[in-house]
Amino acid sequence: MDVFYQSSDYVLTGEYQFMLAGNAPFIVRVDDGAIHTSGTAHPVEHNLKQYESGHWPRFR
Repeated sequence: MDVFYQSSDYVLTGEYQFMLAGNAPFIVRVDDGAIHTSGTAHPVEHNLKQYESGHWPRFR
């Protein structure tokens, strides 16, 4: 599961002054709850392919 996040003030108002910058989405494994950060340097699709091929660090 991919998880994206943003500040509640930005979501409620749409005002860019409240927008978070550099907040990389993360991947949560449904089977064990392990969390994997995904980074912002590449498109999400690239990061998912890296994760699925086993080339991503694992955090909990």
